[in-house]
Order: sequence, then structure tokens, then C-alpha cells
Amino acid sequence: MQGPEDWPRRDVRCSERAPLLAVGIAVFAGFLVQTDSPHRHSLTWFPKRRTSDRTAAQCLVLRALPAGDAHMLLLVDAADDIAKAQRQLEECMGNVLPTVIIRDVGYPGGGQSNLKLHTDGTQWYYRGDAPDGCKRTLNWFGFMSKDTLLSITVEINTVPQGRPGQVAGFFARDTDTGLVYLLHSGRVGGGMRGVGKRRFLEWSKEQIREVAHGRGPLEGLIVTPLSGSGAGRSALNYVGVVAQFKQHVRDEKARA
Repeated sequence: MQGPEDWPRRDVRCSERAPLLAVGIAVFAGFLVQTDSPHRHSLTWFPKRRTSDRTAAQCLVLRALPAGDAHMLLLVDAADDIAKAQRQLEECMGNVLPTVIIRDVGYPGGGQSNLKLHTDGTQWYYRGDAPDGCKRTLNWFGFMSKDTLLSITVEINTVPQGRPGQVAGFFARDTDTGLVYLLHSGRVGGGMRGVGKRRFLEWSKEQIREVAHGRGPLEGLIVTPLSGSGAGRSALNYVGVVAQFKQHVRDEKARA
């Protein structure tokens, strides 16, 4: 059981035949506009699966993105600043995934046992140190299942200092608002042919953001702000997109 990878993703729209729903969404949108957040929010709806194989309640999540392209993002590369951003990430993920459990997590070529995960019963998050001695912080995201080993949907690991190098995650600061974001290079793995960065970017249509740095710019996808109304929940949405992409690849292979 892989979680809601195969749930269709569609934007919430109001039809003329549902005026009450339209009013409700309009009120909610008005609330978002009236907040002091410098972000715009996109509303995404993941509907329930069939009753026979449903594993979770309907999931309504918000992605918080910088408003417009005028905002410049600057790489967070100082050790103290990265450590602070990592703590903020762990705090906001703990807020949206409040239950702590102990589970085993597997990945191609191995796995780890007795890991402390944060979950809401549907998705999970793990923070750890790389077991191979490499200087990186592990940020693993996935979906709950009854399998003995949980599978990682996406790794957004970060380095303790400097540029991200070979890891896929990094932090950046909006120079206008001061808000810090977690970004992902878009590199998606999983040991399956057809899963990769280029294909994921083409399929997902996620917005690529340029991040400035003294040694040259980087590119990444915004996963979540580390503060504000969208903190944490934006990451759940992003993980859902990655899961849907992997399911899309599996479905293509099954049809081939």
C-alpha cells in the first residue's frame, strides 16, 4: 500500500450548479487575501480513493509560494543559519505531523530500523544524520502503510554548510520578506527506470526558482516556507505531487 499516489489531482473550482460551495470558497479565499502573509496560495484537493482501498481521509493542503517573480531568493549557506533553518523545518513538520511513532524504513539496497517518525496517520517525516558518515542531514518524507518497511517518497537532505553539492535539498531566504524556504532540486529517485529530475519537472509543471549565490546561481522548487500559515503543509502537498509522479510512471510501465 503506497498511499495516495494514484489519487487524481485537480484544482477546486465552483460550478454554477453549486452556489453554496462557491460562496464558501469565496469566503475562504477572502480570508487568505486578508492575511498578512506575503504569499499567494494555491488550493489543491486530493479526493478519496475507492471505499474498498481507501487508506486516509480526504486531504486538503495549501502550497505557499512567493508572490510574483520579483522576489529574489538568496542561498542560506552559513552553518549557523542552516542549523537554524533545519530546526525550523523540524518544528513545522512536527506541528503538522504531531504523532511520533517508531518504524522501519527501507530503500533500494538497504534500510534502517527503529526510526522515530512524525506522522498524521497518512504521511510521515524523518529527520536524521547520514549513517555513512557523510556530512548531510536526512529529511525523508513518505506515506504510511501496513508494510513491514515504509518506503521513502522523496529525500530532501541538506548539508550543514555551503552549497548543497550532491544533495537535493537546500534553504533560501527571500531578500524582500526575510522568509526562509526549503527547496528541492527536483531530483527524484527510487530505483525505478523513468523516474528522474527531467521527467519529473516536465510532468509536474512545478515552478523552477532561481536562487542567487556568490559562486553562481542554483535552481530549485519551493517545498515549504519555514514560518507562516503554509509552513509544513506545503511540504505535504509537494510530497503528494512526487508520489503521484511515481505512480504515473508505474502506470505507464503497466500499460506498456
